Amino acid sequence: MNSIKLLNLQLHGVRSTGVVVSTRSVPQRKNPPAHYAKIAFVVGGDRHVEEIEGKYAEGDEVPIIYVADDPSVVDSESHIVPLQRGAVAVVIMLLVEIVGVLIWLRKRRSG
Repeated sequence: MNSIKLLNLQLHGVRSTGVVVSTRSVPQRKNPPAHYAKIAFVVGGDRHVEEIEGKYAEGDEVPIIYVADDPSVVDSESHIVPLQRGAVAVVIMLLVEIVGVLIWLRKRRSG
């Protein structure tokens, strides 16, 4: 899943639960098979069925997040958590970098 879709889900997502209605696996040459599941969920009284990546069994209930204005943009919540951790890591790295530059500038001016 691309980062823009994940960010869109993170910023505009609505949490819900979907039910796996079918699954499929796609063989890959050098990697294990990729697994996909069709998830059914209801938004405003309308039933939606969308495919997400992940290994699930038919009938499983899956915590999902979807974009309210476009329920076709959906993924399992478990894919969103790494984005949160990644965003926190990036912010921390940026803060460390800014502090380092400020210390360097201060030493350069005083020395």
